[in-house]
Amino acid sequence: MADQVVILEPGAEQATKIAKAMASRTAGDILKFIGDGQKTSTEISEHLSIPMNTAKYHIENLLDAGLISVAATKYSKSTRSPTSSSLSHRGKQMSGHCS
Repeated sequence: MADQVVILEPGAEQATKIAKAMASRTAGDILKFIGDGQKTSTEISEHLSIPMNTAKYHIENLLDAGLISVAATKYSKSTRSPTSSSLSHRGKQMSGHCS
């Protein structure tokens, strides 16, 4: 299966969001790491030796840019609040912990 190609106009909102998300080496490292399969934000944080807040910041930017997407969310039975989300990148799955 061929990779999807997206053409963006300079200055377009989506191009700006992608540029913001990818301006950091950390975001690229996250994309590489999740390319191997499902990962939680805790696994991302530990693997990259970065604080959880930093991992969440970059995950949110990648989500906003459309480079990863939420595929499913697990909820706590007792509080009915989100406990983790399954995110996808290039057809592969990862899961990101929510708080």
